[in-house]
Amino acid sequence: MAIYVMESTKAKGFTLIELIILLVLLGLLAAVAVPRFLDLGGQAKTNVTKERLENIKRTILGDPSAVSGGTFSAPGYWGDIGRLPSSLSELSTQGGQPAWNKYTRKGWNGPYIESSQFNDPWGNAICFRTAACASPCPAVTTSSRSFTLQSAGPDGSLCNSDDLTLSVSF
Repeated sequence: MAIYVMESTKAKGFTLIELIILLVLLGLLAAVAVPRFLDLGGQAKTNVTKERLENIKRTILGDPSAVSGGTFSAPGYWGDIGRLPSSLSELSTQGGQPAWNKYTRKGWNGPYIESSQFNDPWGNAICFRTAACASPCPAVTTSSRSFTLQSAGPDGSLCNSDDLTLSVSF
């Protein structure tokens, strides 16, 4: 007695309709996800710029949280020189500033910050000003009690809606 086994002749795999549905779903997913991933680079540059503006502010005015042995240990440019710098380059290069005197605790005690921090991630110079926004960046009044640090943002143009600005009064 012989036993015959019938094998199924149905082919294994996906039908054309199933493949088309899969491609449509992948297309929809890509249409939603790709713009979000592309914006991550822009958001990272924005965050880096905000951090640089804060670092420059702390460099100029000092860091009130830096205390050593009960003494304020990071007075910044203002605390050492007694005025605002005329440009950001005075924070990294002594130039004509008087040298640090350890007895009077006055004079240029830098470099306060690396000059590489004076540009935003888009390659634009950070504008340091005490006057109203203008392009090119206006001169600084060193006796002022307020200043503004400004990045031109992704478009590289000052005084428009994509600028990142930090205004400080003290």
